[in-house]
Amino acid sequence: MLLWDTFFAAGQGQLANSAYGKAEELLKSALAEADSFPVDDPRLLRTRLALIEVFQKSGRIEGANPFLAQADEQIAQAPGLPPELTASVIEAKLRQVDLGGADQSERLKLGMQLVRLWKNAGPDHLQPLVDSLLRLSDFEKAAADEVSARASLEQALEKSLELEGPNHTGPAAILS
Repeated sequence: MLLWDTFFAAGQGQLANSAYGKAEELLKSALAEADSFPVDDPRLLRTRLALIEVFQKSGRIEGANPFLAQADEQIAQAPGLPPELTASVIEAKLRQVDLGGADQSERLKLGMQLVRLWKNAGPDHLQPLVDSLLRLSDFEKAAADEVSARASLEQALEKSLELEGPNHTGPAAILS
């Protein structure tokens, strides 16, 4: 087993047990190992995401900012990373916005990024696209943009039908 695997698994275990100080220490050791990996290695991004989670869950949201910036930079340098990992970075940014106070414009921007990501990810990712459209619609509704919220809902319905076919119960759930 690689040293990164050991540090990462132990850090994840400490994070799961809410032992944030120990998790941070172990995950920073994993990151030191992962820094030697190629930029397109998902382990590097997963390590940064785990550190972001440590800071967010421990209430030290400012500590997450450098790792969010590094994650953004990695995604820009390695566009071939799995879309699930890129989505995880966007989700971490949304948590950061929520923890730092409700900023509707930033929430909308990140919601649109998620929709774009899943639209570009292809037909194998229709369910995350539907979910992101529904979430964006909620953000738009909260920002009092009913027209955009309705358009996002209609897109979600269209993709839901494409995903499950016309007899799918999803449209009723989407419209309720």
